[in-house]
Amino acid sequence: MKKSVFLALLALITIAESCNFKSSSAVAEDAKAKVAQKATDYKAKFNDAQMLEGQKIFQGKCTKCHKLPNLDKVSAAKVLKVLPKMEYKARLKDDQIAKVEAWIYTHLKN
Repeated sequence: MKKSVFLALLALITIAESCNFKSSSAVAEDAKAKVAQKATDYKAKFNDAQMLEGQKIFQGKCTKCHKLPNLDKVSAAKVLKVLPKMEYKARLKDDQIAKVEAWIYTHLKN
């Protein structure tokens, strides 16, 4: 009996470990790292004028449905989650998406 309880507990621990649960702070740090990498990549690909185009698209398209998020306060994790959905809803073209992302990721504070 003790052996079967021990084996069941061991199996449960193994399953829980394999799920790789992350704390919210670990998720936030992962998101910050992804955003930092995206910002670096976009800075290498886009010049200031292209990023300003992204800002204009962001301001023009997004304000049609809602007020703009404060990039000083919004989290990296939230941007990574919401931005693709908003780009789709705004019906942005690929080049517009790239410019908007370039501007947002290089101006995100959190």
